[in-house]
Amino acid sequence: MKKENRNPNLFSKILSFRIQRKTRNKKSKEIINPKQPSLLSIELRHDLLPIVKKPKKYCFIERIQEMRFKISRDYGINIPEIKIIDNAFLGFSEYSIKINGVEIRKGVIKLKEDDKHAGCIVAEHSAIITTHLSNIIQNHLSELINRQETKALIDFIKKEHPIVVDEVLIGTNGKFFTLGQIKKILQGLLKEQVSIKNMVSIMESIADFIHNSTNIRFHIEMARQALANQICQKYADNNRILHVLTLEESLEQKIIDSKYTDSSGDDLAAMKPALHKAWIKALGNSLRKAKEQGYKPVILCSHQARYLVRNSIDREFPDIAVLSVPEITENYTPKSVGLITLNKVE
Repeated sequence: MKKENRNPNLFSKILSFRIQRKTRNKKSKEIINPKQPSLLSIELRHDLLPIVKKPKKYCFIERIQEMRFKISRDYGINIPEIKIIDNAFLGFSEYSIKINGVEIRKGVIKLKEDDKHAGCIVAEHSAIITTHLSNIIQNHLSELINRQETKALIDFIKKEHPIVVDEVLIGTNGKFFTLGQIKKILQGLLKEQVSIKNMVSIMESIADFIHNSTNIRFHIEMARQALANQICQKYADNNRILHVLTLEESLEQKIIDSKYTDSSGDDLAAMKPALHKAWIKALGNSLRKAKEQGYKPVILCSHQARYLVRNSIDREFPDIAVLSVPEITENYTPKSVGLITLNKVE
């Protein structure tokens, strides 16, 4: 089988694992950890270390290597080295996944004492942990991109597309974007798991609208429209049909009217508690009915409401995609599987 070419300019060395240990200083009883926390790390209780120390055929290191490459390829962002740390303070068969030293999730592996199938069990454990780690990374992609990574992505496309890069970074008539602003646009896309591998289209979008506004949220929405085919492809079925839930007009207007702009300039949905509760209940009911019919729908609404709808359901339904009408291209057909309505809205 022909090996896939991996671009060294876009992706860093794909694997460089080093097992560290968290131990106690006998005198101070404190954890010795003088270095800055790793961007990505997984801490394992010592009884789980066999999945790392066993021969290659047990696949833990290779699984993580392939997982990092797949996410990098799919989302266009380099996934950094993942440090593996032996943490004696975790519970039995427990592991902890951290970003920048902050625990995101913990997990527990139930061990099976069966020497005959020890190899299979180790492989199974490695698969469970790798899958969990992959899900965490994909849900926190926006936290993995900084100015350095942003510059690397821009430098990579500048070789073949210097004009659009200069138009955005150098600008005309005093209108230009900094690396920090571009980073925020990329973070906004990644937060909703929109791939940024098509950096040229994103930069073209910024250049097209840079004279209209410098508002970050505005440019995130414009970039989404520039990536409309890519977004539709992710959620459509094999027949290019998007199964959608729509909002009744009065409900959508109430969500638009709840808009609040915070100190950073971002627009948020600040719905009254009673309205928010009724909206979440109605959405939950519609999702349940769609699921009973065998659908996993997205929410379709107007361009003006899209981000406010997404923001309003972040806590209760973080995995539901919200698309705007301009993001549906002629190559895809939306099919309604439900209308979200409220009997009473206060």
